[in-house]
Amino acid sequence: MYTSHFKVRFSETDALGHVNNTVYYIYMEEARSPLFQIANPTLDTTKWNLIVARTSCDYLKQVKFGEQLRIETSISAIGSKSVTVRHDIFREGTNEKVASGDAVMVYFNYELQKSEVWPESIRAAFQEHLS
Repeated sequence: MYTSHFKVRFSETDALGHVNNTVYYIYMEEARSPLFQIANPTLDTTKWNLIVARTSCDYLKQVKFGEQLRIETSISAIGSKSVTVRHDIFREGTNEKVASGDAVMVYFNYELQKSEVWPESIRAAFQEHLS
């Protein structure tokens, strides 16, 4: 599992004073970045091999400007061509969950424009983060 920390910036809030729903997806994408390096160790975008097939988020509590958040990220499922990444978002210093979400990432060949089976080395590395 990976843990990330974020402080809510003023620009991430909306007219109602809470974090805008679209911002949670940005937090989760940043929290997934260590997993990008498993699939593409150099992070060379000319050799990129991941594509996001699906994302979802459940908003459980309002979060406001200046609050600190902790995101716990793990892999909840590994398929032959995809992994499901789980994100649980908490108020920093508590176990109060404010949101949770999933992202399905697919091993993708951009040259051929199709998904492919995970190489065993990448699959094994993801297996270490399976929760």
